[in-house]
Amino acid sequence: MDNGWDRSEIRDEVVTLLLAGHETTALMLAYTVHLLGKNPVVRDQIISTTDKTDIKNPAKSLRQSTLLDRVLKESLRLYPPAYAIFRQPTEDVMLNGYEISEGTILCLSQWVTHRDHRLYDSPYEFRPNRWNSDSLTPPPTGMYFPFAAGPRRCIGERLALIEGKVVLGKILQNFTPESFAEDTLEVIPSLSTQPKDPIKIKLKQRN
Repeated sequence: MDNGWDRSEIRDEVVTLLLAGHETTALMLAYTVHLLGKNPVVRDQIISTTDKTDIKNPAKSLRQSTLLDRVLKESLRLYPPAYAIFRQPTEDVMLNGYEISEGTILCLSQWVTHRDHRLYDSPYEFRPNRWNSDSLTPPPTGMYFPFAAGPRRCIGERLALIEGKVVLGKILQNFTPESFAEDTLEVIPSLSTQPKDPIKIKLKQRN
């Protein structure tokens, strides 16, 4: 192949894009709907936005929604489907004064970093407007990385976000999500960030 990849390598990338993104995108949507059910003010604001979508081209209108962008970005901050990534240096390096030997396994945790009070105000609160582009300077490198970073960044990032915006928008156009007041959301580390118990959501049919 002209790009240096053979057919099996291209096949592996396509399979990763189609299959590995299935569970993580579903988790992203489940956590987002749960958060909206727990935060009715934000939920109602985004519902009013989805109601104004272009009926001639609703998918395009939803893809271009900046509020849906902020809601998903904040959901991925609080509940990243990938809670940690691992890297190995290919040579000895100095990192912020620490000597890291070649081959050392490094763990970079999205879960820990995204909830660090040194990086975020009220880090445990669901506040999509913290990502308002009119008032936010770009986050420093390493502050926010739900899809990892660098040359190994998730190949399915753009597809997951587009899919997430369209599916979430269609849900909110038809239903009002409500969470059970007594329910708390606990997660466990597995291959991905899994809910400890099933996420229960009431979907109230909209008129």
